[in-house]
Amino acid sequence: MAGRQPTDGRDSRGNVQGRPPQGYRGPTQLTGRPSQPRSGAGHPSRPRQAPHEGQRPRQGRSQVGGRSLNGAASRPTGYSLHSRNINFSDRRMGGRGGRGRDGLDGRRVALVVIAIALLVIIVLVISSCVRGCSQAATDSAEQAATTEVNAQDSRVAAGVDETTTAELTTALDRGDQLSWIAANAGLYPTSMIDLAVDEPAAVSFVRDWPDSDKTASAYTDAVTKGTVPQLMMFDTRWGNLDYAGSPLGVKGSGPTCVAMGYMGLTGANDKTPGDVSVRVTDAGMATGDGGMDGSFIAQKAGDLGLTGVAVSVDATSISTALKAGQVVICEVKADTLTTVDHFVVLAKENDNTTLTVYDPTSTEVSSHEWSYSTIVSSASGAWGLSASTTAATTAATE
Repeated sequence: MAGRQPTDGRDSRGNVQGRPPQGYRGPTQLTGRPSQPRSGAGHPSRPRQAPHEGQRPRQGRSQVGGRSLNGAASRPTGYSLHSRNINFSDRRMGGRGGRGRDGLDGRRVALVVIAIALLVIIVLVISSCVRGCSQAATDSAEQAATTEVNAQDSRVAAGVDETTTAELTTALDRGDQLSWIAANAGLYPTSMIDLAVDEPAAVSFVRDWPDSDKTASAYTDAVTKGTVPQLMMFDTRWGNLDYAGSPLGVKGSGPTCVAMGYMGLTGANDKTPGDVSVRVTDAGMATGDGGMDGSFIAQKAGDLGLTGVAVSVDATSISTALKAGQVVICEVKADTLTTVDHFVVLAKENDNTTLTVYDPTSTEVSSHEWSYSTIVSSASGAWGLSASTTAATTAATE
């Protein structure tokens, strides 16, 4: 009907009231003009009271032509959108006046980078300090080492006590000597090299042997009658002599034991192992694995002013001979007390029924007491020496 207004919310041009015309691109603003609601499926059309004067429109739901921006089927609000700027960029950035996610992440990254840089700087500073302190300590130690010298032996650190320095000096000297022996092994019989390896106290003797004149010298140490002195066959005062096809220092355990018995029984020091070795050689008894025929003790002791007798190899016979004042000499088998067949002196019986043994080939064997059972099981023969009246009188006169 002419002049009749449409009742479905459209104006005379056919546009929905409150909705921008087609092709309109401009901003929209909220106004207080109420829009005409229209009927929709499931939403009956009903009038909505206009807001009172001064009353603000409800926030949160904007409509275009009675249709909610949050959904096409929402309830009409009665207000239309008209050219009011809505800062959607602010909303995406977290609300009006808020910080954007990108800006916040950028600041966090910057803080992390700064923290890492500070940490690296701290680590570098600490590391530099540690290196500097360590270098300073090293320099101080080196300077102290160069300025302080052990007066006893410059090879030993300063401040070491005299006893320890002496022990270290002996070990260092022995090491140097062993190195020389190894480098010049062709100068030695195998038996001498074995002696240097097995007996630390013999290293010096072995080292000097190639340059020795193969002669003997006197024994000037004090001797007490009734006390058997401990002698070693590799003593340089007689060890360089040739005996039984080898140096006396390698094969001379028999003559050395006889000399110990002589000195202990007579209190005289005029018969050294070198002197006895000449008598054994002259008697043709420098034989056998031990370097001497044990029968020399019983048959030729008289040449030394001594009396020698064979003793049964058992604990009772040996104990009886020792208690009678005799010096008992035993020949022991290889691989018992040591690795080779040789002679030892049973110097005395101790209160605990052990034996003091002087082994002229080994300082280790001589360093502790031995049980009768060990000695008896190791011995292949035993002889007892005692001083004759003539020998004792001659020794006392001298």
